[in-house]
Amino acid sequence: MPNPVGPFETPPRPPLAMSKEAKKEWTRAATYLTDRKLLHSADTPMLEALASAVVEHRRLAAAMGSIDPLDERYDQLFKQVNQVASLVNRLSTAMCLTPGSRVKVNQKVKDAPGSVKEEQEWGRALRRVK
Repeated sequence: MPNPVGPFETPPRPPLAMSKEAKKEWTRAATYLTDRKLLHSADTPMLEALASAVVEHRRLAAAMGSIDPLDERYDQLFKQVNQVASLVNRLSTAMCLTPGSRVKVNQKVKDAPGSVKEEQEWGRALRRVK
């Protein structure tokens, strides 16, 4: 059940209409994000788009791998693979599933009100006042 205020406590189930492969991607990403308290109910449409895009990327890449690079369809598939890969990358970054995006989230957590870093800064400021 979605928590209207905070993150999911357990991974949400994938939408019924998703393909079997997309449901696997959903479950993998949802578990990762839920374990880190990063998945909220508002994120589920983006997670659905990501899971579907990953499956589409795999399908297009497999199709491209089975075509002769000199075939006229190859260039079109190449463009589609790159477009979907770009979408997967953008969605993964937005959902904190890439190394660079996790660094930013971890930094925000360290700098958040009540964090150890904030307490240390307040301590230094108070010592200077004395």
